[in-house]
Amino acid sequence: MDHGTVKQTIVGLANLFGDGILDATLLDLVDRKSSSRQPGITRACRRVLMEAERPMSAREVCDEIQKTAPALLVRHKDPMATINTILSRLVDYGEATVVSGDRGQRAWLWAADRESRAGTPGAEGSGSD
Repeated sequence: MDHGTVKQTIVGLANLFGDGILDATLLDLVDRKSSSRQPGITRACRRVLMEAERPMSAREVCDEIQKTAPALLVRHKDPMATINTILSRLVDYGEATVVSGDRGQRAWLWAADRESRAGTPGAEGSGSD
């Protein structure tokens, strides 16, 4: 296994489990200390959508992160732009879907919940692939 593969594996695990699993040496290896990118924001967006009981607007997602983890957005000049970008990426990854909100604005829904929240009876028992 070459250095690049090891680094990708470590980055993947850190993205999945959080940077807390890495010691200082590994943080240096994967450039987490010097990086301005904060994967915690993406994780926070995922959490907000997973815990939401209805589709959420980008403003609502941003407000929830401001309430629960304000340090994540401190460095961002335009937190709403950051949140919109992340939500769009979650759609690209297949993790979230965009729906029309109450007033026609875009709202996001965790993809795993789309069928059951759309009122489809028995969606949670639809089986797996």
